Amino acid sequence: MPRAIVFDLEWNFAQKKQSFSYHGQAMVLHGEIIQIGAVDMDSGREFSVVVKPQRYPKVHSHVMELTGFCDATLAEGLSQKEALSRFRQWCGE
Repeated sequence: MPRAIVFDLEWNFAQKKQSFSYHGQAMVLHGEIIQIGAVDMDSGREFSVVVKPQRYPKVHSHVMELTGFCDATLAEGLSQKEALSRFRQWCGE
């Protein structure tokens, strides 16, 4: 039987626009995931994990205002790979 999982991503943004090279292509990363939250609508189980940013470690002032996260909070987060692994594990089949 299919389950309904609703998830929400919180993002951090650069203080100013930055470009970088990705396989020789100039790219602009507009934001980066800093939190994954979810709820299983059938069971009410909740999931939340803070993700340590790689590109933008300083919290944008607007993001700080909305989330209450500070630089230290993000510095203690899980790697993106670990956070996604835990989310998949929480979701199950």
